[in-house]
Amino acid sequence: TSYYNLKHTSFFFHDCDCVFPRSKVVYRVRCSSPLTHATHQVKSSQVKNRYRSIIIMVVRMRRSRLRQMLNKNNNNNNNSVAKNSNSQRNSQQTTASSSSSNQHSQNSKFVGGRDCALAVESLLKRLIDEQRAGNPNAVPTTEAYNCIMEGWARSGEGVFAAERCEQILVAMHEQYQAGNNQVQPNYESFKFVLLAWKHVQPSQFKDYPVRAQRILEWMGRLATMKKNRDTNNNAQEWPMPDAELYDMVLQSWARSGRQDAPPKCEKLLHSMAKLYETTHYEPLKPRTSNFNAVLAAWSKSTSPASAQRASDVLGFMEVLSEEEGDDVARPDLVSYSTVVAALARSNDPHSGQYAERYLRHVETAFLQGQKDLEPDTIFYNSVMGCWARCTDKDAYRKARSILDRQISLYLNNHDNNDNKEKNQEDTLTNNEGVSLNPPQRNMKCRPDVYGFTSVIGSCAMAGTSNRISLQDKQKAFGVALSTFQQFRKSQQVFQSSPNHVTYGTMLKACAYLLPPGDPLRTKWVAKVFRMCVADGCVGDMVLSKLRECTTPPVYKELMQGYTKHNLPAEWTCNVHEQRDMYRKQPSSSTSSTTTTNAKSNHRRRAEV
Repeated sequence: TSYYNLKHTSFFFHDCDCVFPRSKVVYRVRCSSPLTHATHQVKSSQVKNRYRSIIIMVVRMRRSRLRQMLNKNNNNNNNSVAKNSNSQRNSQQTTASSSSSNQHSQNSKFVGGRDCALAVESLLKRLIDEQRAGNPNAVPTTEAYNCIMEGWARSGEGVFAAERCEQILVAMHEQYQAGNNQVQPNYESFKFVLLAWKHVQPSQFKDYPVRAQRILEWMGRLATMKKNRDTNNNAQEWPMPDAELYDMVLQSWARSGRQDAPPKCEKLLHSMAKLYETTHYEPLKPRTSNFNAVLAAWSKSTSPASAQRASDVLGFMEVLSEEEGDDVARPDLVSYSTVVAALARSNDPHSGQYAERYLRHVETAFLQGQKDLEPDTIFYNSVMGCWARCTDKDAYRKARSILDRQISLYLNNHDNNDNKEKNQEDTLTNNEGVSLNPPQRNMKCRPDVYGFTSVIGSCAMAGTSNRISLQDKQKAFGVALSTFQQFRKSQQVFQSSPNHVTYGTMLKACAYLLPPGDPLRTKWVAKVFRMCVADGCVGDMVLSKLRECTTPPVYKELMQGYTKHNLPAEWTCNVHEQRDMYRKQPSSSTSSTTTTNAKSNHRRRAEV
């Protein structure tokens, strides 16, 4: 019989008793609390699973204990605030319950965070102490170490958790090399270390993908070594890395933001394919998600050739799937969307043509029965964004045609062709012609404010070209105006409404496409601005474009005596501009934050 108190490691536990009789094993965890008194018993016939059961029980009890504390605090706050009527008490209880759920969701990461990982690690330390004290049944196993690494990997502690997982993995390997076959690292051991490095933020440590790739390469070397033998000269098999582990490292490189991330991803994918050809291990075969990580790295790159290289990788995937019949690496919607996003960020004047070519390929494949290639809203917006950046005189027509195809796909709903006729027959309208029971739409490709604004922006960009005539500018303005009016009239159909960017872009179209002094320009500038005021979307962009396309007397008349700094609340109630986003922080706060982070990291290492 032994006794162990966890008070020094657990904040939510007052005491924890572990009783080890000879006949059976009983774990009793007791929470001494004024609210509840819970006792849990777990029986097991295998000694190696005893501490694993305690670990699971500790995590569950810590969560229930946190919920009890949160409910107690909110109930106390509710009782202190409630004073008068029963209706006020009921409303305050409702508010307290909602705030309790919100506070619990904010602390859900803390429940399985650093304290939980420390508690689990202290249990394993107790098991090691029992073994050193002479208990032959207390044997730490690989599963126990994996529980600790999983706790750290999911703790949200960033670099500290990843380094701790790597330390545990190295310690397991050293013990195994010393002759302890019970702690040989397995597939889960390497997976949790890579998962911990994947959760590291690039702002914390820029070289975290390098550390993750070292772990993956170490695992590959152990798996491909010809002589892997234990102390008894028996051959031992090490786990082989698969596509999932390679995907973790590739994603780490893709979101790292490093300049060398794209070539590193390509090199790692090439080594993955080479290892698959050598071993013929089927789970190691490169799949679509691995190629998508490489595409994401090129999409985020600032290299001038990033869009072209992403297109080359996508072309290689199409060759593998069409000519060689490799369906594992067949491009999906994420693949095409990533390449189109790379084209939208590039300065290629032909990016709109390339993006529309990919869109037509996806639409054709979807109509032929490939449901996984159904284009969504983001994909359409990216393609229209490519045309909005082009200075071609026909770019606005291309963007408008794409929006028309998107609207047609949204209204026709190809996923529900069986019920389309029934929905059309059952549709009812009110006196104003608004449908009371509208048919089911294809919400995946629903046109939104970004698509309509991109079309208006492409019309405005046509006015910046020197090759366009006045007649063509008037046609472009007609397309912009019809798109703007259609969006305002069909807000219920598209479940979206114009924002301050939409109104600012429409004023920009008036400034670029209509000549100064034109009565049509004065008319529509005033009309669009009054609509903007009525919708509460007067922001900085709207005021800037309004000053650009009007004369000072007309600007003062439309502003009604107000200035930029004293606008009425109803004018700006629907504006969501992040004005402080690019404001530089004081150097003193930055230095103090750095010092605080250093102290917290030092404290964490001291606790472990």
